[in-house]
Amino acid sequence: MVGLKTLREVRQQQGRSLRDVAKAAGIAPGELSMIERGLRNTSVRKLRAICAALGLKDAVKLLDALVPDPKRPSSPA
Repeated sequence: MVGLKTLREVRQQQGRSLRDVAKAAGIAPGELSMIERGLRNTSVRKLRAICAALGLKDAVKLLDALVPDPKRPSSPA
């Protein structure tokens, strides 16, 4: 069984910088750093954007199922 990885672990395994992922997610690098370290809570919208920036499609689908984004049209399951 594969254990859950933190956002930081995923980002580092991909060899991506904090700045790169933050830019792709539309947030400040300092904010992403604080989220990764558990020093700051974030909204579902920002978490969805971070997961999308990291290419975590299953996580984005799960977030969409749990808390649909009202700004995006719903897609068939």
